[in-house]
Amino acid sequence: MSPNVNWSQDQPAPRSAIRMIHANFPQVKNLGIYVCRDIKGTNIRSAHAEGRALDVGLRAHVPSEKLIADQLFHALIRSAYKSGIDNIIWNRQIWSVSHGGPRPWTGKYKNGAAKNPHTDHLHIEWTRDGSQFERLNFLELQISIVRQGVEEIVRAQQNIA
Repeated sequence: MSPNVNWSQDQPAPRSAIRMIHANFPQVKNLGIYVCRDIKGTNIRSAHAEGRALDVGLRAHVPSEKLIADQLFHALIRSAYKSGIDNIIWNRQIWSVSHGGPRPWTGKYKNGAAKNPHTDHLHIEWTRDGSQFERLNFLELQISIVRQGVEEIVRAQQNIA
């Protein structure tokens, strides 16, 4: 990793990921990459504070958005090691390189603050090294596979109606 990285801005991998996701799913919203803040309820800096986390706006209570986010969650897990992703949180679940999963993401932090259930967005966090990737080829493939699958499900639902 280059010693000259500016950690006070969006990093290359999250920028590339949101471009890919939005190109395949125009309804998603970029809820932010770089935001200088602590993890809610802690004194620990968020990966957003280094521009290496991305929040993708999709809502679990909207069936069409939940379908996309559920599939993206699993596609991100499949491509995590090749894409430098450290952890992903979505709809009360977390997956991480260090602890696997998906496993429940509920409850409170040690200081009593409630954990955000992430029912209105996917949180994708890269390692410092991974955040510097300019191209995420395997992730791009996984995202296009998700898009094709979602399109097939929508066509099938339309044929039933």
